[in-house]
Amino acid sequence: MKAKKRVSVIAYFLMIAVFWLCSCQTIHDNSVTEYPYHSAAENIDANIKDDDTESLSKGYMNALKEYNKNNSEENAQLVASILKRMNNLLKVYTEDKNYEQAVDIADTLVNLGVEPDIPYEDCYRNYLAELEASDDVDNFTIESIKNRMGDKKLLSENEIAAFLDDYFKQNNIGLFSYYLNHYKEKYLTLTARFPDLEKKFGILLDNTAAPDFEMLMKSVVTVILDKGIVIKNGVGGQDKSLGTGFFIDGNGYILTNHHVIAEHVDPSYKGYTSVKVSLRDNPDIEYSAKVVGWDKIYDVALLKLLGHKNENFMIPGISGSMKTGDKIFTIGNPLGIRYTVTSGIISNREIDIFQMGQGFQVDAAINPGNSGGPLIDERGQVVGIVFAGIPQYAGISFAIPFEWVRQTIPLLYRGGEVKRSWMGAGLYHDYERGNLQFYYLMPGGGADEAGILPGDVLVSINGQNVSGIAQAQSLTAWEKSGGIIRVGINRNGQNMELPVRLDDRPQIPVEQIFKKDSYTNIIKLITGMRIEQTRRRFGVRYYKIDYVYKGMPAYSLNISEGDPLIVYGIKYLSKEKAVVISINYTNREISMMQRSVTLALPAEINNLL
Repeated sequence: MKAKKRVSVIAYFLMIAVFWLCSCQTIHDNSVTEYPYHSAAENIDANIKDDDTESLSKGYMNALKEYNKNNSEENAQLVASILKRMNNLLKVYTEDKNYEQAVDIADTLVNLGVEPDIPYEDCYRNYLAELEASDDVDNFTIESIKNRMGDKKLLSENEIAAFLDDYFKQNNIGLFSYYLNHYKEKYLTLTARFPDLEKKFGILLDNTAAPDFEMLMKSVVTVILDKGIVIKNGVGGQDKSLGTGFFIDGNGYILTNHHVIAEHVDPSYKGYTSVKVSLRDNPDIEYSAKVVGWDKIYDVALLKLLGHKNENFMIPGISGSMKTGDKIFTIGNPLGIRYTVTSGIISNREIDIFQMGQGFQVDAAINPGNSGGPLIDERGQVVGIVFAGIPQYAGISFAIPFEWVRQTIPLLYRGGEVKRSWMGAGLYHDYERGNLQFYYLMPGGGADEAGILPGDVLVSINGQNVSGIAQAQSLTAWEKSGGIIRVGINRNGQNMELPVRLDDRPQIPVEQIFKKDSYTNIIKLITGMRIEQTRRRFGVRYYKIDYVYKGMPAYSLNISEGDPLIVYGIKYLSKEKAVVISINYTNREISMMQRSVTLALPAEINNLL
């Protein structure tokens, strides 16, 4: 009997030991499958199953990593052969008239310092000609390609002048002035060759007038989400919710908030839904609308009005030029009271409410029904989209800066949910040193794969100097997933440039990180504590605190560096989109005082690149 008890006790402790060992493991994404070949180069080559941009980029990064470890002739030949395959793929795409894919692979080659076999400018001009010849391509997409060409100096000064003239004809002083100043720095003789550009800017200034709200209202619509009949207490009634939207072109396309029509595109919603739109001139007629594309991160959606043409649409402005205190207006349907104009100012232009970039806080009255309406400047141009107000606190409302939306619109026109790119890294803005540091790297992510290390300072992306996290995100997020970009870093005083492959950015990156990384690194990412695990016992983790990043959640807790930290549990709550961490630590202001707290921190953090 005693022997049996001893066996059961031993078995119990063995089970605990196995559980403890398994739970301590870090999950990594192994992007390279092991093959039974005699060299790493052969394994990598065998893993490139398809000749497409993503497969070749992944193979190139693996080959480069192996070459950096062992610069043998075999590894050098592998790197060269992958680049050759990329150039061959470029030729195939061009011959097959797959010009968009040709541009993607050409971008990767140029970022790797390789001259494409098809001239780089020709790749872009073929793609632009294809877009301009199509009846189904929107002007926002064509404009975005022209901007990319202009930034790469693939347009002539004549073409830049014509590009600016389009904004002049639209009476769009915001975009005209922005791009005039932008391209003057890249094309140094632009204004000398075309002095009328400065004159046109003066004409636009002279033509600036107060907004005509009666005309602007013709560009604004009421968006209705019809969820059929709902029965409450035995009584049936229509279940409808109202929002606002506005036309962005003359072909019936409308911008609104994603949350206004969220149930309609949510596969988990099982009820009936339909999206309809009513107009200022015919408020009692509801037209059917199609949801073309949506973006959950910025809470925007693109609708297409069916069976109706529109002549009036909003002119996009430049949100980046807006300053705190600038006058703004909104048009919307608060509480179902249609076509209401409210006014106010930009109260704060740097509110951290998105995963990428920052939002506007405004003091204009915003209520349910205003969502999706335009935020308008004193010229009558759109500088944002209203998306939230706090009813119990008057004068605290929020809007999405239109500069972020404008970059998203071409992706919305493509249809479906918007996808972006990322390199799987966390950035810390060190205001004391005036730089951006990589403080977190997701295992198997593009930044980790490229050899970027914690503590490296971000200097540039694709040759453009970077000064803030939002700018870094802007330069990365709209690049092609699967391609390679150039990332300039400073490591211990030495500047270098590394190729970094991009992946599809998850809607909530932290959710993916929880599946890939250790709790030690996740705690650093979320709280801003760099810690070292000392031991673990019965599910409780013991750490030593090495460093606390100023301005991050742990710093506000008065946690001391060098002190012990006990973590009782850490969990990601998908429904609440939050990370919950229970800890015990020493308060640095009150010596030897132990505090036990449970932190509920948002998973949608905004410092991931």
